[in-house]
Amino acid sequence: MKCSAFSIFLKGVFCLALCIPAMQGAETVLVQVEAEWKYVTGAQEASSPDPGAWRSLEFDDSAWTVSPAAFGYGEPELGTDFALLDPPMRRNYTSVFLRRTFEVAALEDLESYDLSALYDDGFIVWINGLEVLRVNMEGDPGDPVSIEDDALRSHEAREFEPFVITDIRNYVTAGTNQLAIHAFNVSPTSSDFKFDMTLVDPFGPDVTPPGILSRIPSPGSVVRRLGQVEISFD
Repeated sequence: MKCSAFSIFLKGVFCLALCIPAMQGAETVLVQVEAEWKYVTGAQEASSPDPGAWRSLEFDDSAWTVSPAAFGYGEPELGTDFALLDPPMRRNYTSVFLRRTFEVAALEDLESYDLSALYDDGFIVWINGLEVLRVNMEGDPGDPVSIEDDALRSHEAREFEPFVITDIRNYVTAGTNQLAIHAFNVSPTSSDFKFDMTLVDPFGPDVTPPGILSRIPSPGSVVRRLGQVEISFD
């Protein structure tokens, strides 16, 4: 059994040892709701002359704006309101380019990722430059896409909808990985637009450290003779 040892020695005398098994957690959250992203608007292509270069990890996005999700206009609970930009999104452009990285500790236990999206109206997802998901958009995976494209039909962002990305080891590497999103509205005159998402490894290791519930002696205590220490974790 793999475990992490925790020991306390007092004046050379062994007092306490814990062996904590390496646990398989319920999930590892890779991208949270309302996370910060780097973005540029779809007023022009995000990269040129190669319109797909912006999806790679090596792309220089230092000039992109950093801002929180949800992105959109005409909707409540926005982290970034495109109606406040100059020019605003409505009647000027129908998409937004989004980038952020996430970390993968190891590949051997990866099976799939769960992606949940709050979207109005469509979007495409790439990991390390490879398309992994296309929702409410024309074409097949890998087909070219541009700022001239729109979502296929209207879709209201009422709640987060779940999607599963299978064979995830074909797309990610150990270490830093690049997540790229191109989110689309249905038309330039649409009354609203919204996008936010989460990315979760449902079978990931438990990377949340335990919290300390109690300590005996309590912190700051002064004792005449210390012979035992008791620590309770959550």
